Amino acid sequence: MNPLSSLKRLFGRGADADGAGASSDATEDASRPRDLAAAFVDAHPDVDLDYTPESLHALDDIADEVAAALAAATEPAAATEPGPEPAGGAEPVGATDDVGATTEAGDVEALNESVRRMGAYLGETFVRAYDGEWTFDDSAGWVVTLPATHRGQPLVLTVPSVLGDVVEGESSFAVVHDVFASELDVDTPELADEDPFEDEADPREEPAPADVVAAFDRLAAEFAADHDALDFTPDSLGALDDVARSDREPDDVPFDPDVDDLDLSVRGRTDAIAGYFAAVVRTHHTAEYRGELAETLVVEGATRQATLEPRAIAAAAAADETSFETLYANLSEDLGLGTADHA
Repeated sequence: MNPLSSLKRLFGRGADADGAGASSDATEDASRPRDLAAAFVDAHPDVDLDYTPESLHALDDIADEVAAALAAATEPAAATEPGPEPAGGAEPVGATDDVGATTEAGDVEALNESVRRMGAYLGETFVRAYDGEWTFDDSAGWVVTLPATHRGQPLVLTVPSVLGDVVEGESSFAVVHDVFASELDVDTPELADEDPFEDEADPREEPAPADVVAAFDRLAAEFAADHDALDFTPDSLGALDDVARSDREPDDVPFDPDVDDLDLSVRGRTDAIAGYFAAVVRTHHTAEYRGELAETLVVEGATRQATLEPRAIAAAAAADETSFETLYANLSEDLGLGTADHA
C-alpha cells in the first residue's frame, strides 16, 4: 500500500478508515474533521496541542515521527521494527491510541490515520485562530476556507496537498501557517524564522555572462552577413526558416518526432541560427539571456513573461517541426506585444 495513499481520500475522498465512501462525507457537517482533530489531541495528552498557531511547532515534531515511521513501513525489513523514539516525552508513534493498537511501524493504515488527524488538527487551528470555515470540496474533500482572497479568488487551505508536502519533507506546518497567515488582514505570529525549503538560486535563472551573450551576437551577425534576407527584422524570420531547413544535412529516413531525437548540430551552426532568432527578439522586445551558457531567453510581456530555448527551437525549425516566423507571431500575440508587422 502506498503510505501516502490516504492523502487523496483525506476527509472524504474514497473509502475512509471506517469504510465509508466519499459521498456520505459530502452531506456531513464539519463534525468529521473536528472529531478527527479532537482524537488527535486526546492521543497526545503530554503535548501542548491547544489549537493555537504556536502549537503547530509541536505538530511538526509529531509529523517528523510519523513521516519516519511511514518511511520505515515501506522497507521490507521494517515490518517488525518499533517506531522511532519521539521527542518531548510523547509516546512512540506505534504505541499511541492515535495509530490504533499496533506497536509496529509496518501498520501503514494506522499511520495514515495519524496523517488524517494531523490534517484535521491543522485545519481546526485555522478555523479557531483565523475564523476559517470547514467546507467540503468535491475534488479535495474537506478544506478550510479563510476570510481572505488571493488574486481575486477565495483563500483556501487544501489540507491534503499540505499534508503531502509535509510528510514528504518538502515543507512544514510552521511554513504553511506563515504563507497562509500572511494573506490575512490580522496580526499573526511568524512561526518559521526562514523557509528552509526555499530553493537555492538556480544558476539557469541568472543572467548569462556577458562574454557568452557577445559570442551569440557575433555568430548571429556573421550568419546574417552571409544571407541578404536576414536583416534582424521580424519579417526576416520566414527567410530564417528557409535557411535553417536548407542548412540541415538531408536524411535518408524522414524525421519522426515520436521516435527520433532532434539533431542539434544543424551543420554546426545551431548557435548562429539560435543567436539570430534571439537577436531579433531582443531587438524588438525586452528579453534577456539566462544561464551560464545562455540556455534560455526570457521575454517580458505586458502581463507575464515567456521562457524560450533558442538552441532547441533552432533544431526543431531545421527539422521542420516548428517555424521561427509562426513562433514569433504567436509569442507576440500571447505576450501582448503586437504582431510582427507592428513590433
